[in-house]
Amino acid sequence: MNSYLTKISEEIASGKTPPPVTTREFLSWFGAQRRGYWIVLQIRNELESAKLLTIPDFESNYIDAQLRLVRAEEEVVERSESAEIASIDAHTVEAAEAQAGASTSMTEWVRRDPTYKISKLGPANQGIIGVRPDANLDEVVGLLLLKNFSQLPVMTSEREVKGIIT
Repeated sequence: MNSYLTKISEEIASGKTPPPVTTREFLSWFGAQRRGYWIVLQIRNELESAKLLTIPDFESNYIDAQLRLVRAEEEVVERSESAEIASIDAHTVEAAEAQAGASTSMTEWVRRDPTYKISKLGPANQGIIGVRPDANLDEVVGLLLLKNFSQLPVMTSEREVKGIIT
């Protein structure tokens, strides 16, 4: 079993709450940078053997967002997908299960949702980066190079765009 998961499992067993980690850091524990099929399968097997869960699920969480590890036996109410689960009509889930001929749980069905969500995109999880109309050209060029941008909005306030510099 993974040494990080073993340590966290022991912390939880002793009554401590382990600190949250980013999804990127969590993946690095398994020598991975991406969440491919085999990596996800390996991680799920390791989590199951350690009797742990990630909140929110590491597979659908934004790569630089934090997640927590909790004991699998605990009743988990704080899932980030709870709003999605609540919004899914139970009849739709039952119909999908009946059609598939499988008895997957509702949370498992939602976890496998193939749609992309804006929350998975990096730019959706950071503030707007722009320049003021009175900014120096040196400052603008430096920001473009530093952030590897091809253009920047010229903004007088958070919601008012005056133009763009490319």
